Amino acid sequence: MNWGPIRSVANALGVAVLLVALVLTVVVAVPSAIGAESSYVVLSDSMSPSIEAGDVVVIRDVPTESLQEGDVITFESSREGGPNRVTHRIVDVMDGDDGLTFRTKGDANEEADRSLVTPSQIEGKLWFHVPAVGRAVLFAGTDLGLVLFVIVPSVLLVVSELYSLYSDATSDSGGGTDYDDLDCTSAGRRSRRSRWRRSPRRRCHLLAVLRCTRGTASATAAEQFGPIAEAGGPYEMNEGTTLYQLDGTGSSNDAKSYSWQIISGPGKMASDAGAEPYYDPPDDVASDTTATVELTVTDAQGISASDTATITIRNVVNRPTVNYLFAFTSWFGGGIDFYTNVEDPTSDGDQLDRIHVTVVDTGNGNTAFENTYSATGDSETIWKSTGNLGNGEYRVTVTVYDQSGNTDSRSDTVTISGNALATSSGTVSHVLWQPADGLAGGDEDSARDGFGLETTTNTHEITRLARNKAGTPTIDGKLVGEAGNDTQQFIVLAGVSDPKTDQDDLSQVEVAVVNTTSGATAYHTQRSVSGQRAKVNTTTTQLTSGQEYRIDITATDADGDAVTDSITKTMP
Repeated sequence: MNWGPIRSVANALGVAVLLVALVLTVVVAVPSAIGAESSYVVLSDSMSPSIEAGDVVVIRDVPTESLQEGDVITFESSREGGPNRVTHRIVDVMDGDDGLTFRTKGDANEEADRSLVTPSQIEGKLWFHVPAVGRAVLFAGTDLGLVLFVIVPSVLLVVSELYSLYSDATSDSGGGTDYDDLDCTSAGRRSRRSRWRRSPRRRCHLLAVLRCTRGTASATAAEQFGPIAEAGGPYEMNEGTTLYQLDGTGSSNDAKSYSWQIISGPGKMASDAGAEPYYDPPDDVASDTTATVELTVTDAQGISASDTATITIRNVVNRPTVNYLFAFTSWFGGGIDFYTNVEDPTSDGDQLDRIHVTVVDTGNGNTAFENTYSATGDSETIWKSTGNLGNGEYRVTVTVYDQSGNTDSRSDTVTISGNALATSSGTVSHVLWQPADGLAGGDEDSARDGFGLETTTNTHEITRLARNKAGTPTIDGKLVGEAGNDTQQFIVLAGVSDPKTDQDDLSQVEVAVVNTTSGATAYHTQRSVSGQRAKVNTTTTQLTSGQEYRIDITATDADGDAVTDSITKTMP
């Protein structure tokens, strides 16, 4: 039988399969070769049926202004265990005072994602996806995949070559070649290549090639079958950064253990194991300083590999600061209010850029709220609310950025529980929630309707909003804390309201600070307000350390009805 045509067809099919495999490998491993930004293997079915688990998504960088509802994007989402990438569809585009934000949702999910996505989180827009290829990629990283894709083909290749050597040797009736005397120079190799084309015993020359290149072959084998260490970096951070996470996830999948150490420069490892440990930089450096970290990975066979990365610690004399952060349960809803002041030194040649706020549920590690607010000049104060949140403990973190990229952060923890208002901020000394004693008339439904509530299930809100309907304003909550930075000033925050049913509005709020020993008024301010609700926020003048003060907060409506509430506090 003539096997020539069959062998030709088989060779052609083999070449075609290899070309397809090569193209897919390039798309997955080197997406930049086709003009893409990156590619990822999808691990969940949140985008089913459009994109299934095991598919590979290819992402292309596009201007965020061009993104619109219906586009599929990949973005970074901070969750427990560090940032991870999510590919979901945009269901709403919002352009507010703080810039563009996007609400996303998985096609298979019933609800949209809880956190809004900012432009800085977006990695790119979905260009196309390749079904099922990711399963092979993930399988190749397993022990069984290593056996099937690497070890078995290698064994078959060796067996095939040995069989060919044996067949050619037993079928050769002529003399042999002394391979020990073969010329290993480039000229000798060119001469051998020309002879191989004519010799029916060309595979026997494999031994000669291995003799000439056995050093290279040995090194290649070690690289192919040993683990690969990738320490990431280079890393940059400011002096005084609490902890900085390093990234060794680029190491090969067969790396079973990770060991990190600082081999030169300042700082120390807060944790020295795992793929993503934390580096603890020095609090202060005289000038920009570098450290070198070494990662050693070891596979299941005990074979190790190492890699190093450079860490730059920047000397930041003029970085911005978060002077204070007050976080507390909202007086007008079931969420969290946060009041913060940030500053940037006037002499450093730049200004504030933005304020980023995250609220994390400490019970499950999920981000319950996240937003970025614009900041200008050298000082900015904001008072914002998260909107409704469920009962639980939340960690509020404020991070300020200046135009040079320098940062500072401060956190506070708040507990939402039923009707209680609670805070654990070290600078807040007195928090008081005062619901109404009762209704002047009517029932809960009428009180609820008067304040625009649409549900009877949340008795907590009904109780808080069912205020006295006789016409007197109410001080719904108040808070006094120190301004920080040893300024000897108080910050006074309050929420006031006037009944919607009394046909008038608030007209004025007033804050007076009285020295309880001398009776002298140390600070006084008043301002006009309107509507049924108003927020009071003021910073006193410098007060005397060690003295006790009474802070009086007064709200007056258009009819002249007034209410006053007080807090007594000693200036440290």
